[in-house]
Amino acid sequence: MIVLEANSEVGGRVRHERINGYTCDLGFQVIMDSYTSLRAHVDLSALRPRYFDSGAIMWDHRKFYQVHNPLKHPTSAGAAFATSALTWLDKARITKMVADLLLSVDTDLESLEDPEETTLQLLKKRGVSEMALRRFFRPFFGGVFLDDTLSAPASLFRFYLKKFASGRVFVPAEGVGALPAQMASRLLPGSLRLDSPVQSMEVKGGKSASIFLTGDRIVHASRVVIATAEPTTRRLIQDTTPCRAHTSTRVVYFSSRKSLYPERMLVLPAGEERLVRHFVQITNIVPEYAPDGAHLISATILKDQGLSPEDIIARAQAEVSEIFPHAADSLRFVHQRHVPYATVKAGPPPVSPWPNVHLAGDQVSSSSIDAAIRSGENAARLILESH
Repeated sequence: MIVLEANSEVGGRVRHERINGYTCDLGFQVIMDSYTSLRAHVDLSALRPRYFDSGAIMWDHRKFYQVHNPLKHPTSAGAAFATSALTWLDKARITKMVADLLLSVDTDLESLEDPEETTLQLLKKRGVSEMALRRFFRPFFGGVFLDDTLSAPASLFRFYLKKFASGRVFVPAEGVGALPAQMASRLLPGSLRLDSPVQSMEVKGGKSASIFLTGDRIVHASRVVIATAEPTTRRLIQDTTPCRAHTSTRVVYFSSRKSLYPERMLVLPAGEERLVRHFVQITNIVPEYAPDGAHLISATILKDQGLSPEDIIARAQAEVSEIFPHAADSLRFVHQRHVPYATVKAGPPPVSPWPNVHLAGDQVSSSSIDAAIRSGENAARLILESH
């Protein structure tokens, strides 16, 4: 087996960078230990997981509201049900929705091919109030889907809600890139070839393939698995069908010598007009992400609103400062990263025209680590069954 990786390290979008002593993930990313596929292939303890508390800090009309998941923090159950962040009806309806999901099975929960009902339609059908949508669902799941219109399939929302309710969310101490690095470390020596972008592919009779790399290099194979972004895949399989719509995202990192807040949770600012959809003082969860005495803040932006990178930095800093004015004079820009192809929206996925070429990744599944691993498992199963 040979793995051809275009970049200088594995991981694709699941990577991190070191910037002046800070660890900056390529976009705000977390891992859920409730992913069954993850547990089958990864030693979670070796990742040195740093866990979030299950809950969120909501900010609306210049007031803070905290909500905790009573299933994960039973000592906070009373406060969770007493909080004025959500109405009593919202709490009851959300509790019922979560209870139903915990009794369900995961099979086909996150299908993207038949989005008959959107997340927003499901929530409105369940009677969730506009206040709950504004304070929690749009900023939180808008960050999950990278789309705060909540137009993602309801099936995908149910899948994520169940995983959030049943498991814990963490980030590896060394950065999210530690996950693919661990998986790659188990490959046979010499089987991973970095800095090897594929230019084109020629398949002969569905039984063999010649893969052309940069520098006039050629790799011959009987079976091929393509796990790339959809535009690259369609080019390699010579599919001229337009790619499905996709979302982009941007993350802006700031440092601060003053702590913004102590909790290990996201901050969800209400209001669709805001540039920053949510942010987190990530060093509350992973102190290793910053030098001693410093804090690192990760702000997620879904829509650039036509602003220049410089204006985005200034606007994001102003919005964070508005919420935590005591630290405004301490915020310093560290890094920003634009991810142009972050998640794929619903629609027919690409299909390989050859029996010996298989597709994997979010081009044939949803954009989650769990779905990516399961798509790889499926490709491997098809190859083994063909022998």
